[in-house]
Amino acid sequence: MGLAMPTINAERVRSAVLGFSRFYPGSIRFGVVANNPPADHLEALRGLRDDLPELIDLIESGDNLGFGSGCNLGLAHLQAEGGFDLLGVTNDDVMAAVDCLARSSAFDDLHEAGEKPGVIGPVTNRITALSRSRS
Repeated sequence: MGLAMPTINAERVRSAVLGFSRFYPGSIRFGVVANNPPADHLEALRGLRDDLPELIDLIESGDNLGFGSGCNLGLAHLQAEGGFDLLGVTNDDVMAAVDCLARSSAFDDLHEAGEKPGVIGPVTNRITALSRSRS
């Protein structure tokens, strides 16, 4: 599995990468996109890449591309690397839970049932500020 992760914050990346890698049962690699972070975070991201070369590819951007374009850049990098059965995107502040990525088997289950899933996404039971009433 390859996951694109745009960021400007090295500490959050470390926590997310270690969490995901601890709970994912297969091979996992992160295309971490440094979205023009402050210099200290860029250096920390480079150090993290050097500490975990089997998990992290660091893609440096001189501009903050935002989440969507940062994800696209990370996905393009991972796709060029090849060898992934699944590609996905994630925020850098995600706290992985046991079996969170193992449930990506939903993709396989749908495919075996004759469906053609293109994208599957997460579900949450706790989220705030999704909508506000307008008067």
